[in-house]
Amino acid sequence: MNKSSNHGPSVPTIGRRFKSKPVMIITAIVAIIVLIIFLSSASNGDKQASETIRKFQNAIAAEDTQALKKLLSVDDSQVEVTEDRLRRLIRYMKEEPNYYEETLQVMAGQQALLEEAEYLNTGLLDNMSPEQLLNLGEMYLKKESGFLSDTFKIGVRPQYANITLENDNGTIAVDGKEVLKVSKDNHSAKVGPLFPGEYQVDFTTSFDYVKQEIKKSETVSLFGLEPETDYSDFVTGDGVKIRSDLGEVQVYVNDQPTPLVHRSRMDNKESSDIFYPAFSDGSQKIQGVAKFPWGESKSEPLVIDDLSSEYDITPKLKEETVREVLKFVNLFLETRAKAFGSNDMSELKKMYVPDPEGDLIEEVENGLNDLYYAGGSDRTLTGVELLKIWYVGAEDPLGHVSVHYNVDLSKYVISVSNLSPYYKLTLSDGDTDDIDNSEYFSLQLEYIDEQWKVTHIY
Repeated sequence: MNKSSNHGPSVPTIGRRFKSKPVMIITAIVAIIVLIIFLSSASNGDKQASETIRKFQNAIAAEDTQALKKLLSVDDSQVEVTEDRLRRLIRYMKEEPNYYEETLQVMAGQQALLEEAEYLNTGLLDNMSPEQLLNLGEMYLKKESGFLSDTFKIGVRPQYANITLENDNGTIAVDGKEVLKVSKDNHSAKVGPLFPGEYQVDFTTSFDYVKQEIKKSETVSLFGLEPETDYSDFVTGDGVKIRSDLGEVQVYVNDQPTPLVHRSRMDNKESSDIFYPAFSDGSQKIQGVAKFPWGESKSEPLVIDDLSSEYDITPKLKEETVREVLKFVNLFLETRAKAFGSNDMSELKKMYVPDPEGDLIEEVENGLNDLYYAGGSDRTLTGVELLKIWYVGAEDPLGHVSVHYNVDLSKYVISVSNLSPYYKLTLSDGDTDDIDNSEYFSLQLEYIDEQWKVTHIY
C-alpha cells in the first residue's frame, strides 16, 4: 500500500522564489527613484523654452512674486532673492517698457540658439556672436540639464556695483550698509554679488574749512545688459557762484583758507567758479585773497545768505600799497623831467624794468620837447620841472591805481591811469613858462626785487 503525504513545495522551488524577490524590490525602488527624479525635474522647469518665457511674462503682468521666484535660477548662491527685490523687479519692468522688451528680445535670441531653431532668430545674431548673445542680460534664458531631459529657467546673473567717492575722506554705504571708509589712497568699493535692481548709495564727506558733515544720496540702477555698473561722484553739497577779475584769487571762508582758487583770464589753469559747501543760514563769510609780489590783499568779507546770488571776491589793493605806488610815480616823473635837462639817464634807467622797449632817451626827449612850441622863435627848451600831477576823471588819486593780471607777462601789474603832469619850462634865453604845460598818459608798473619799475608809458 502506497502512502502519500503533502508537505508543500519542494526545497528547490522555495529557493527560486526567495531569490526572485530582491530583484523585484530593487526594480521597484529604481522605478520609484526615476519617477521622483522625473517629477522633480518636471516641476523645476519647463521642457519648452517658450513656455518658460510665457510664464515669465505672465508673472510680470500679474505681479506674482511667488510665480516669478519659481522661474528664477540664480547663478551665484550668495545673491539674495527677497520678496522686496522681486517686487522692485516687477515694478521696474512695468515702468521701463523698453528695458522689458529688450530683455524679452534677448531671451528670444537665446531660445533660437538653445533650441537650434533659426526661425526664432530676433536679429541679435546679426550684431554679435552666439557666445556673446548667450552671455547677455541680467535675466536670461537658462538651460539646465536634467536626469531624463533638459529644462529651461530664467537665469539671474549676479550684478556688481563699482562705487567711487572722489573726495579724499568719507564713507560709502549701499542700502544702509557701510561698505568703505574713504581715504586719499582708497576711493572705490566693489559691491556684490547683488540681485538686479536699484540700490541707494549714500556718500558722506567733510571739508577741513567747514565744520559740518556733507551727505548725498543717489539711486544707482543695476538694470542693464552689463554685469557691472560704475558710479562715481565728488560730493560738494550746495554751492554759490563766485567771481573775480583779478587773475588768481584763493577763497577764504570764516578767515579759513580753502583749496578753491578762482582764476580769470587764465585759460591754461582750472578755475573754481563755485564755492562749496555753502549754507544759506548766514553762518559763512566768504572773501578772496590774492598773493601779489608786493604782499597779500583781501576782499571785504561777504555773508552768504542767498545760494542763488553771485559773490564778488575781488580783492582791492591796500591803501598803503596805493600810496606807495603814487609816491613812486611822483618820483619817476620828477626824475624824468630832470633827465631831460641834464641828458643824464642813469637815475631814470634804474626806475624802468631791465631792457625797456624802445630808446629811453628818445622817448624822454620826444615826450617833453612837445611841451614847448617855439612859434618861429629861436628859443629852445633847456629844462623841465614838475610842478603838479593832475588825475583826470577823479579827484582822489587813489582811484587811479589798479591791479590786473597780465596774460602776456603771466604776472600781476599795476596801472596808474589818466595822469596829467604839469611842468615849468626853462627856455634857452632864461625865460620860464609855467602856464598850461601838461602831458596826458598812463603808466604800467611791475614789482621786481622789492622795487617798483616802469614797464611802459601809454
